[in-house]
Amino acid sequence: IYFQKYEKGIAVSPLEVIGKTNKRGTTIQFVADAESVQETTIYKFDNLKERMQQLSFLNKGLKLNIADKRYEKETFFNFCHEKGLQDYLNFINTSHKQTPFHEIFYLEKESQKLAFEIVFEYTTKIRPHKKDAQGNEIEEKEGKDAIPNYTQSQKIFSFVNNIPTHEGGTHEEGFKLALNRVISKYAKELNLLKKDEHLLSEDILEGITA
Repeated sequence: IYFQKYEKGIAVSPLEVIGKTNKRGTTIQFVADAESVQETTIYKFDNLKERMQQLSFLNKGLKLNIADKRYEKETFFNFCHEKGLQDYLNFINTSHKQTPFHEIFYLEKESQKLAFEIVFEYTTKIRPHKKDAQGNEIEEKEGKDAIPNYTQSQKIFSFVNNIPTHEGGTHEEGFKLALNRVISKYAKELNLLKKDEHLLSEDILEGITA
């Protein structure tokens, strides 16, 4: 087991051997430096937990454990998602109560210069028909009284080297253009479009989670 201590990003101790183990992995213990982090030195554990969960989705099979040892009662969570982005997609759709139309489309490629993963599916919401005695709507995901409520929203999340790219980028635009091109070609081959009719990007992306 190797150990080293850092302050302000600089090593303040030599690399030491402090024991032996058959396990693999890295353990990081940290506290905020008041000189570097001026806003606050009190971490919001939920924010750190959500980030660890997101990283476990982005790196399939990676085991991440996070513990809050600041209080007498320790809080501990562990994350591991063998299917990575596919599990992430299911998590997003479940969180937003979206129902998929089809099986997940997943693509993974790697070259000498880069590697990428793409996962997406089209979804809908189920609109409830029934109400309880207080007039509140009762959500029904299945059954004859439940009908699709086709959503126009799109949920696209892109990342580069595990970093969220909230403002998009060429990688996200490339995905949208490629998807439009493939679906437009398919529609034309089956004569689903009128002459001189073209599918717009917003048409293709309606209801997608990616």
